[in-house]
Amino acid sequence: MRNIRSRFLHGLQASAVARRIVTLPRRIKRAIMVTADSIAMPGCLALSLWLVAPDSALWASPWPWLACTAIAIYLFRSFGLYRSIVRFMGVELIVVVSKSVTITTIGLALTVGVLDSTLVALKIGTVFWLGAAGYLSGSRIAMRWFLQTDRVSGDRVIIYGAGNAGAQLVSSIVRGGRFTPVAFVDDSPSLCGTVINGLEVYSPDVLPGLLESLGVSRVLLALPSISRRRRRRIIEQLRADS
Repeated sequence: MRNIRSRFLHGLQASAVARRIVTLPRRIKRAIMVTADSIAMPGCLALSLWLVAPDSALWASPWPWLACTAIAIYLFRSFGLYRSIVRFMGVELIVVVSKSVTITTIGLALTVGVLDSTLVALKIGTVFWLGAAGYLSGSRIAMRWFLQTDRVSGDRVIIYGAGNAGAQLVSSIVRGGRFTPVAFVDDSPSLCGTVINGLEVYSPDVLPGLLESLGVSRVLLALPSISRRRRRRIIEQLRADS
């Protein structure tokens, strides 16, 4: 009985953590990921040096450390790794990780080659690539698993309206636990492609495809200021799409 109670309490704690992560502002999530990656990339380099050249003078040189960290963070940001929604990453995660880690490894190997030798650069580059790719893929997949289990449960929904009302609705329903928001849809071209509260904003034109690809059960309207005629038109369009 005590073990059952302990597991139940542990599940509640995990659920609370998962929901807290989901509801964090996007800028805070991004800052956490950048900080973690900024620590992990030098860590991967340290592992490489320890395995390949433990007595090398490269430990004291700042250039390999700067190269692997600066290039990696720049590429992660450029390729959209910090813009993607961790809970809904798919094949694109592998593509982004492969490209960014490969380019970072090339930059690191060139730096090491200038400071040491080509052979050492190749060995360090190989170990670094394996470590960095494993870390990036593993950390994102683990977080995705954590957030997509029953800890963050409920019907998957799309929010129609990415304004203040939509952002408030997302925070509210995530805390409630009945729904899991997966995306925004908005008529404004300037909002399409942006990320709000961790959810990407799409055009209504792609809504039928989103309903199927994201496994959405319903669409919630967050358009308090539109006219009744416009609201009725949107509802009719949603019925036609479904």
